[in-house]
Amino acid sequence: MKLVLRTAAGLGSLAAVLFVAGTMARGPGSPGAVPTESAAGTTAAGRPVAVPTTPRLPTPRPTTGCDGTTDRVALFVFPFRPRAGEPVRLVGVSREHLAPVAAEVDGARVEATAQWGPGPYGWEFRLDGLPAGTHVARAVTTEGRSLGCARWSVAEASSEPVRSVAGPEAWPVARAWSATFEDLYSVWVARLFAVPEDFRGGWHRLHAVFRDAERNLLHDALGWDEDGTAAARGGPSAIRARADCGDLPYTLRAYFAWKFGLPFRFQRCNRRNALVGAECYEERTNLTDRFASIDDPVERFNRFLEAWVAPGVHSATPRTLPEDGTSDFYPIEMSRAALRPGTVYVWPYGHLLVISDWHEDPVGGLSLVAVDGHPDGTLTFKRFSPRNFPYLPGLRTAGFKAFRPVVAVADEVRPVDDVRRVEQTTGLPFSEEQYRFRRSTDFYRAVQQVSALFVPEDPGT
Repeated sequence: MKLVLRTAAGLGSLAAVLFVAGTMARGPGSPGAVPTESAAGTTAAGRPVAVPTTPRLPTPRPTTGCDGTTDRVALFVFPFRPRAGEPVRLVGVSREHLAPVAAEVDGARVEATAQWGPGPYGWEFRLDGLPAGTHVARAVTTEGRSLGCARWSVAEASSEPVRSVAGPEAWPVARAWSATFEDLYSVWVARLFAVPEDFRGGWHRLHAVFRDAERNLLHDALGWDEDGTAAARGGPSAIRARADCGDLPYTLRAYFAWKFGLPFRFQRCNRRNALVGAECYEERTNLTDRFASIDDPVERFNRFLEAWVAPGVHSATPRTLPEDGTSDFYPIEMSRAALRPGTVYVWPYGHLLVISDWHEDPVGGLSLVAVDGHPDGTLTFKRFSPRNFPYLPGLRTAGFKAFRPVVAVADEVRPVDDVRRVEQTTGLPFSEEQYRFRRSTDFYRAVQQVSALFVPEDPGT
C-alpha cells in the first residue's frame, strides 16, 4: 500500500512524460583483502569456472604493513609492479579535508604534482625511476606527521612483464570492494574527466580517455602496455572502449574492476516503464568463461566489453525500485559526500549521466558536472540544471544512485542486499531522501543547498 501511495504521487506528472517520450576496517573489506570463500564451481550454464583463492593479478600496495602509522590517507602505487628505472605514480586518497599533503619516499620529501577534491580528496606524486628492491612511502602533513603508508617492491629492469591469463574467466577475483576502493574509484573518475570550467569539448571514444596517461591514474597499471603505447606502433592490442549513456557507468566500473581484480556484476533487464522500473532476468559477471579461448588478457577484456557488457545494458537498466536488493544501483542521500564522481543520475525516461566533478563558479558557489555518453560513442559534459537533470516528484526509480557493492562467494558474484552492509562496504548510506519532495522545485533547491552549504572546514591534521 505504501508503494502505491508513493508512486501515485508522481503519476500525473509521469503520464505526460511517457506520452511524449514513449516510454533509464580493514579485514575482508580492505583494499588488499582477498576473498577466502573461493573454489572451483560452475557458471549459470553449468560450465566450470575457477575462482582463485590467492591474487593472480599484480597487487597494488595500499596502506598496510607499515608500523606506527595512522590510516587517514590510503596510498596506491602505479604500476603495480614497477621495474627499476621506470617512473612511478603514487596516489593518495582520503575523505578528510587535510592540510597540504606531501610524501616521504625512502625518507626523502616529495611534493604533490597534482591534488583534487573536494571529497574524496586525491594527491598525486610522480617519482623518478627507483632502484630494484623494497621502498616505503608515507603521506605526511607539513609538520611531518604521518597520515598513511605504503610499501612496494621494484623489480629488476630486465624483468619483462608478460601478458598472461590466469583462468577461463574474463578476469579472476583477487580482492574485495571496500570504502577505500570506492574512494579511489571516485578520485579516478574525477581525474579522468577533469576539465576547465569553460570546457565545451569532449571525446570521440571512451578509450581515448583511458589511453591518456595524464588523465588516467591507472594507465598501464598492469604493466602490459594495455592502454595503448605499443599498439600505436603495431604492438600488442590495447584497450578499446566505446560507450553511450547506458554503457558508460558500466564500462567505467568494469575497467576499474579489471585493473584491480575486483568482482563485477550487472543484470540484463527490459525497460518496462518508469513507475514500476526495469524488470531484470539475467545476471552477468566477470566470472564468465565465454571468452576463455582468447589468450591475450587485454583482448579478452575488450571482447568482454564489446560482446557481454555493451549488448547487455541500456539507459533504463539502473531504473529500478529502491527496495530491489538485487539491483545494480541503489539510491543515496543528498549530501556532498554522496553526490561524488562516479555516481549516476538516472533520468525518469531513458537516459543517465555520470557525475564527474563540482566546478566552482566566480562567486564561490559549486556546480555539479556530469559526463554524458551519446549513441555515436562521443562523450560531452552537462551542468546541473532542470533541463539536464529532469526530476518527477514521487517517482522512485530515477535520481542519484551509486553502484551496489558485490562480493565473490565460491563461484558466484553476488549483490549485497542488506542496506547496513551496503553502507559498511561503500561508506555511502542508502537513502530515499530524494523521493520525498512534493515539487520539482524542492528537489532542485535541495541540490543547490548542498552546493551552497559546502564550505571546506579548516584543514585538520
